[in-house]
Amino acid sequence: MLNDTWDKLAETAKQFTAKTGKAFVDGTDLIYNALRDQSDGEIYYSKADKSLIADTNPQNKKAYDFTVKGIQDQ
Repeated sequence: MLNDTWDKLAETAKQFTAKTGKAFVDGTDLIYNALRDQSDGEIYYSKADKSLIADTNPQNKKAYDFTVKGIQDQ
């Protein structure tokens, strides 16, 4: 499989952009959403007490950081 990890996807995107001069995806929100949605089901609110966890959820941070790095690498 060509892109079975997020790191491999990022490398493929870099190679694609280097060869074509074009972005690998048409919307960075698609990458963010895909990575964010790999969370355990709690993305923005805690199931236990309904408290906001968007700012402390490590999956949100991982998705954000990965997406920003991809934008910067273009």
